[in-house]
Amino acid sequence: MSGVPCLLMGMAVLFLTLSLAALPRLLFASGREDRLVVLDAFNTLVSLALLLAAAACESLVMVDIAIVYIVVSFIVGLCLVQASERGV
Repeated sequence: MSGVPCLLMGMAVLFLTLSLAALPRLLFASGREDRLVVLDAFNTLVSLALLLAAAACESLVMVDIAIVYIVVSFIVGLCLVQASERGV
């Protein structure tokens, strides 16, 4: 690997590292709202890493997987917010 693909993979690794740094906050956050915000940030970083890896590998299948992950994480986020508002 050289040039742009190497840079994209490096950025993907950086975003995965940042998402792993958010895990302790996700597990030990004090309230539901804090956990929802951290979960949304975690999903955003993972989806960015997936898209960058897809661009580095020039794989359309990985782009499709990333898009499905983004849609599913959005729907789960909406469901969690709705459940949080109901007090469940």
